[in-house]
Amino acid sequence: MHRNVIETIMGGVVLIIAVVFLTFAYSSSNAGKVSGYAVTAKFGNVSGINPGSDVRLSGIKVGSVVDTTLDREQRIVLANQALADWVAQPAEKLVGVPVDRLQWVSHTEREPLATFPWVEAIERQAPQVGVMLG
Repeated sequence: MHRNVIETIMGGVVLIIAVVFLTFAYSSSNAGKVSGYAVTAKFGNVSGINPGSDVRLSGIKVGSVVDTTLDREQRIVLANQALADWVAQPAEKLVGVPVDRLQWVSHTEREPLATFPWVEAIERQAPQVGVMLG
């Protein structure tokens, strides 16, 4: 009978440790309610950018990627992002620029659209997949 009491106490200790660990893991993961406002950025390729990836403005984290979807009509990838309320620039004046070209960086950099005048020209010159395949 004495052994059953010790096993019961040890089981309770294990459960308490598990609850403490899960609470710590949840609080340190920044999971939960997303505050701020939603922005959708258009990309040709989002490899390396996943839900939870950072959105940075001049190197400072200002939000995170919520999810990515494919726009079948325009054949582009849409990255839905949540930006902090204190980000002053309106969403329509920002363009998403993937910085994961360096392979070890996995976040989205946001810069004013005027910084990248070539983005619009590249989008106009991009060939359609059907034309390329003939």
